[in-house]
Amino acid sequence: MTFKEIVGIDGPFSKIGTVLFEIFYCNFLWLLLGGPIAIIIYNYLPIPLNQATYILGLVVMFVLGLHLGPATTAAFSAMGKRQRKEETYTFRDFWHSYKQNYKQAMVIMLIFAVIFSILAYAIWLEVANSGLFGKMLYVVIPVQAFVIIELVFTLTYAFALLARFEMTTKNVFKYAFMMANKHLPTTIICVAFLVASIAAFLFWNMASSLFMPGVSVYICSMLLERVFRNYMPDEDEKFEEEQVEGYDIDAERQAIIDRYTGKISQSEDDRK
Repeated sequence: MTFKEIVGIDGPFSKIGTVLFEIFYCNFLWLLLGGPIAIIIYNYLPIPLNQATYILGLVVMFVLGLHLGPATTAAFSAMGKRQRKEETYTFRDFWHSYKQNYKQAMVIMLIFAVIFSILAYAIWLEVANSGLFGKMLYVVIPVQAFVIIELVFTLTYAFALLARFEMTTKNVFKYAFMMANKHLPTTIICVAFLVASIAAFLFWNMASSLFMPGVSVYICSMLLERVFRNYMPDEDEKFEEEQVEGYDIDAERQAIIDRYTGKISQSEDDRK
């Protein structure tokens, strides 16, 4: 391959550059619409510190943090299209998914946040009052820690599922939990990238937030797309290619998906 072919519009240099640009762009949209930038700006506002403003600040940051749900769903939607080698327009795909899944993703994020908060507060109380629990502490805390781990596993799949399929909130939790435990190696790798992103932000450099979330979503999208293909039967692809006059391809496709995946009704691309 000549140098001209390498740096040409169809060469590997251009393709890699396009992917990196889309990752950084998607990362920026995630920071902007997901709440982190708004939280940082709010913290630097000249607000007098007292009990009322402290409580207000916690409420504001909690509400802003809930927007990580819609933003993460939108990021998985945009990066998922890239993984499936479909025609992509990062902002359009991100914004479309953000608006379409906003309410449901906020509800899912709220449920996760409440459960996490309750469990974390319970563990803190138990440790702070360890004398009251005695040896039971060695049973209760591991059980609660196991539940937290399962929640993290489920969270890893939840927003990717919402980005890929149209389903009820109940089924998001159901299928996310099922897939996370059935495909444990993939789950562990995705969680490792999630933990690495958080650790880099907290213990390394805040500038890591400019690229780590986008890189994590891109890699997780690549892994989770392989998982999702196990729940999309080959017959579905065959029906998409067939154009037989008078044949209801959409109805047959829907029947196949329902038969294989229960209540997963259709993919994001079908609804568009």
